[in-house]
Amino acid sequence: MNGEVSPEIQALHQVYLFYTFSTEELENILEHAEIASYHPGEKIYEVGDPARGFFVLVSGKVRLTRWRGGKQETLQVLDNSGFFGQEILSRGELRHLTAEALSDVRVLKLSLTSLDWLLETHPNLSDDLDLVRSTYHLFLREKMPWRGPKEIVYLMIRRHPVFLLIRLLIPAMLSILTTSLLTAIHVQTQSKTGALLVLAGIFLFIWLAWAVLAWIDWANDYSIVTNRRVAFHEKIILIYDSRREVPLDAVLSDDKETTFLGRILSFGDVVVRTYTGMLHLPDIPKPEAVRRLLNQVQVVVREASEIKRRATMDDTIRQRFRHEETPAREDEGEVAPVIQPGPLQAWLVNLFQMRIVKGTSIIYRTHWFILLLRLFIPTILNLALFTTLILRLFGVIQFLDLRNFLLLWFLMGLFAIGWWVYQYWDWSNDQYIITDKELIDYFRKPLGREERRSAPLENIQTIDYEQRNLIALIFNYGTVYIRIGDAELTFNNVFNPSDVQRQIFERFLEKKKKKEDDRARAEQERMLEWLESYDRVMRTQPEEAVEGEEEEEEDEDHPEEEEVPPMEW
Repeated sequence: MNGEVSPEIQALHQVYLFYTFSTEELENILEHAEIASYHPGEKIYEVGDPARGFFVLVSGKVRLTRWRGGKQETLQVLDNSGFFGQEILSRGELRHLTAEALSDVRVLKLSLTSLDWLLETHPNLSDDLDLVRSTYHLFLREKMPWRGPKEIVYLMIRRHPVFLLIRLLIPAMLSILTTSLLTAIHVQTQSKTGALLVLAGIFLFIWLAWAVLAWIDWANDYSIVTNRRVAFHEKIILIYDSRREVPLDAVLSDDKETTFLGRILSFGDVVVRTYTGMLHLPDIPKPEAVRRLLNQVQVVVREASEIKRRATMDDTIRQRFRHEETPAREDEGEVAPVIQPGPLQAWLVNLFQMRIVKGTSIIYRTHWFILLLRLFIPTILNLALFTTLILRLFGVIQFLDLRNFLLLWFLMGLFAIGWWVYQYWDWSNDQYIITDKELIDYFRKPLGREERRSAPLENIQTIDYEQRNLIALIFNYGTVYIRIGDAELTFNNVFNPSDVQRQIFERFLEKKKKKEDDRARAEQERMLEWLESYDRVMRTQPEEAVEGEEEEEEDEDHPEEEEVPPMEW
């Protein structure tokens, strides 16, 4: 897409839904769209309004908000690109959010009639718009504290509904079987007591609870694609919680895997490949549309980054050569994590210093519950020795004479206290450090070996976390796995592993952005030096060139006769 097309066509091209469209097709869409402008603070639509338009942002900033718990919550801030107003895709649905202009805004509005025409002329968009609609509704319901500032969610989808039906099949069959069996017993025995009814009610309650748990288990798993990452979240209630994710830049390729039944019912796996492994988005509906979406999002994000780089270069040239003041780019509307630890958790974190911020570094220690497990046996031993001493001094037990008993007690107490101190010392020595440049896994045994493993942030390929049991879920600890090249760092049993994963990902993005900015700045400086040199050369021509031009002009005014060479015989 060259720079000669209109801003509206460029805006449509930046929407991944229309990325593969030709310029002529985009112009046809533009003919069916309405162009609208809004001033800062003006509402484009509000919660509860009828959904009458699907909007593509051409320029400006738009904030999407809603009221929850008596407070206004910002869900997204769109800046010069993107789309909003997905409620219209459900036909007849009211607005769930308020869209407000934060600056002078220009948008393209597609009405329901325009969308019908678009689907009629491009039927392959049907699957893509279905994904947009399902993503939007899941995005509104699910909390995502891991989502970074200005991170746009393009896909958020659960497993195909057929897998929910499979999970509900067993409790449904058992419920039918139990009901039939109890009914047959009641008919045969002609019992008039309520025992069979009570028993039937108990069994039905069990199968109903089973079905509810199966639905929750199915609903807790979803695949995610944003402008920063690809992720898969898996959670088994009270048992397991995990999220695997890959930075979008680390994605090398993606494949689709389906079975015969999957091809019939339109579900399958999308396999995301990186240098170090694979990430599966399992059992998702419309896998081909998801694979296409992922490819288009990658390209659109790269092009958006290139557009920003060119805009920065234009601003720099205006400042250097035209001495124009360019407005500073603001970073407003960032979405911060919405889930914070409670007062008790925060107090325990500070007490055991499980998370320490020193300058630009964040230091994590193993969770305090792991410390208590390590200290359990030496603490019991110390309590037992103390109890034994009290009983011996009061004559309750008569074991050895007092002198030998105290000597034995002192030696065992020295061992128990030393064991206790050793376990605490060993726990406090293990540190996991996130700096602005690298990740560090620091391991040291008291009076033993010391090991320090580190890896640069920009080489991160995948970041995963796991909480493997009920205890880990209750006390909110788990292990974070960071794949860097052929090596793997693990932050073992850290508090709030989801937040640790988010911190690592944010540092990775900051490092990547800084590296790109430094490279772009160096490239701009070289280009500016060339431009300054060119301008200097063109403005100051050599005197010899000027004199030569004057002589040429005189020759043209007074032409001389040409000399005829002598003839040779």
